[in-house]
Amino acid sequence: MGTSYTTITFRGSGPEAVRDALEEQKIQASIAESTGEYTVLNLEQTSPTLDRFYQQQDEFREVAVGLSKRLEAPALAAMNLDDELLLLWAFDKGELVFQYDSNPMVLGCPVCSYSSETVPAEISDVGRLTELFGVPQNTRALRSWLRRGRGLGFLDETSRHRQIVRLLGLPEAGVGSEAFAKA
Repeated sequence: MGTSYTTITFRGSGPEAVRDALEEQKIQASIAESTGEYTVLNLEQTSPTLDRFYQQQDEFREVAVGLSKRLEAPALAAMNLDDELLLLWAFDKGELVFQYDSNPMVLGCPVCSYSSETVPAEISDVGRLTELFGVPQNTRALRSWLRRGRGLGFLDETSRHRQIVRLLGLPEAGVGSEAFAKA
């Protein structure tokens, strides 16, 4: 079994503002890292599980939307399920500007004629994502990493996520074990 985690990285919101928003919305989370420009949250209570994945996905997305809106800040929400599936959503002041599903068939039909390896990732507008985080020059490289199959530069979704945050210029604290080590 691989790593499962949920994190949200906010741009332009300091730790006090994030703590206040968490308290106001009664959300339990820990700040994994706070730098001058970014604050990374680790939402331990929503670590995804296979049996409740779809419900947890909806709940987590709503938390991220609410916090982005409340903080009036860009946010990148990430959900990793056992290193088999990486979901990303980017919000700007609560508005969805990007979404990504690395493996749309990870929980697919076991009797279907297609497998998770043959169904490509679902990716929305990468240009809007890179613009949101101020790195439009990385659009092409990021699109490549989002589409790349496992084994072509990484072996699991945590490794893919680590490269994505590097290309976006975000702190690595929101990726896999780093999120828990600094919490």
